[in-house]
Amino acid sequence: MSAMKTDKSNCEILIYSPTGEYKLNQDDPFNKNFSNFKFTYIDSLEEGIKRVKLGECCLCVNIDTSVEPTKYTIYYDHSNTASIGIRAAFDNKKGYVAYAEVTKLLEDEYGIKINEEYFNSIEFEPINNQYMTGDKIEFPLIISAAISVIVMFGIAYSLARDNETKVSRNLSFMPINKATYLLSKIIPFVLLGMIEAIVVCSVGGAIFDVNYFNNFGFLILAVFVFVVTVASMGALFGLLKSQISSVFFDVLVILVPLFALSNVFISSLSSFVQILLYLMPITPFVILNNSLIYSGIFNVNCFLILVVEGIVYYILTLCILKRKNA
Repeated sequence: MSAMKTDKSNCEILIYSPTGEYKLNQDDPFNKNFSNFKFTYIDSLEEGIKRVKLGECCLCVNIDTSVEPTKYTIYYDHSNTASIGIRAAFDNKKGYVAYAEVTKLLEDEYGIKINEEYFNSIEFEPINNQYMTGDKIEFPLIISAAISVIVMFGIAYSLARDNETKVSRNLSFMPINKATYLLSKIIPFVLLGMIEAIVVCSVGGAIFDVNYFNNFGFLILAVFVFVVTVASMGALFGLLKSQISSVFFDVLVILVPLFALSNVFISSLSSFVQILLYLMPITPFVILNNSLIYSGIFNVNCFLILVVEGIVYYILTLCILKRKNA
């Protein structure tokens, strides 16, 4: 995931021409549509492709002027999200350039003027309250991942450590009940998670220009429930026999929903897979966060899922803790 947006003025694009004579001019459609990129002329196509593979530049363009019209071959890194985004922008512009050239030719040579309405019968209208960029799209994922990693790993490590050092077994001989012990583990990480959430949200507002203050109260409520839920789940995994087992399950419930939310529509998956994903707190939280921040709608269903999960994971953890130390 790219956390920062690409600064096109610093994005280097390598230009190669087999004849070695081609230079971008003001009227060139390539330069006209992508003038805010940094162009560098090179003498070897192989060297340009190698630099793209090494991540030293954004794209490498081979411009062949020996054919009519001039042919542009763009080499890009399909494993890089930013590179794919730039490629998509080029692909989108390609249609506009071709359309402009064809309509100009028809009008100048044959006096034929095309009715542009036929090309505008389909319109796209975003439902979001904010202008969206790649950074904003990824921001709810960043929040959920940052909170989950700190809270779940921290509390799971703490409980697993107590289990390995026999501290949890000695609770039966201490003047403290299991619920108090469990809350003493959860509450510090809930506070830590809330502090982390405030810091991350502040960074989002300052750097990514995320505007969530119209629903700030609902956002804080959603974040609080999410932090409590991941803390309860982390405590549940902390009761496993070893720290390795705890870490494995923590990583699993963090990475799987992040991967799914980044690549597919959850609603398009089978019911069984959807249930599994919604059992992981990140899934309902990201969906709730997206609708709350970017569409101004409080997703009640996802909120209730988080509340129920938080209660169930806490009760389940407490029951297992009592059973282990009975």
